[in-house]
Amino acid sequence: MDEVRSLGVRCLLATNQQDHRVRVMREVHGYDDIVDGAYWSSEVGAMKPDAAFFEHVLDDPGVPADRVGFVDDVPVNVESARALGIRAVHHVPASGAAGLRQALQPLVPALAGTP
Repeated sequence: MDEVRSLGVRCLLATNQQDHRVRVMREVHGYDDIVDGAYWSSEVGAMKPDAAFFEHVLDDPGVPADRVGFVDDVPVNVESARALGIRAVHHVPASGAAGLRQALQPLVPALAGTP
């Protein structure tokens, strides 16, 4: 994420989590220090792949959908995001960091400098 941030791209977390897991992710694992912001389904009131989840994310920073990148390991979540105009790519976790870098290649240049 540091590489992506160095290009001026904000890194946000959009995840389906229950309240008790959100607390652990924040308090034990320090997710608030790792990302620039987070959207937790338990706080949003909708879950991926529901369009309402993605609409909430888009409404919050006021960034147009085509200036938002989204990476997910669940294909239906990627398709739902794409249906709203979000630049979304599928990442296979087993491909590791190299696979994630490859998935990000088409996104990062298009998003660099997005507020």
